[in-house]
Amino acid sequence: MTGVAGDIDACYADAMRSRQPIAVRDCLVYDDFADRFAAQTNKQAGFPIPPFFQQAAVYSRMAHYSGPAEFNDPEIMSGYLNQGAGTIFAVIAAREKARQ
Repeated sequence: MTGVAGDIDACYADAMRSRQPIAVRDCLVYDDFADRFAAQTNKQAGFPIPPFFQQAAVYSRMAHYSGPAEFNDPEIMSGYLNQGAGTIFAVIAAREKARQ
C-alpha cells in the first residue's frame, strides 16, 4: 500500500498542476477506493491500515481537495465517491469471476 500512497500523492500533484477539477475528482475516487480497500483487508485479513489510509489522514485529504474538485456539497461528493469505488470493486469482482 506504500506504493499506492505515493501514486495517490503523485496523482494529486499532477491534477493540481493541470488545474482541471475532473482530474482532481479522479484522484479523489482513487484515494477513496484505496482507503476502502485498506479497511477491507484490515477487516478480512487483519492487515494493519497504513498511516496514509487512517481516517484522519483520509478526511484531511478529502477536505483539502474537495474545493479544487469543485465539490461544494459533501453529499454530492460522497455519492460521487461511492459510485466510483463501487464501480472499481465491481470491475475487480468481474475480473476475478472471469478467471475462475
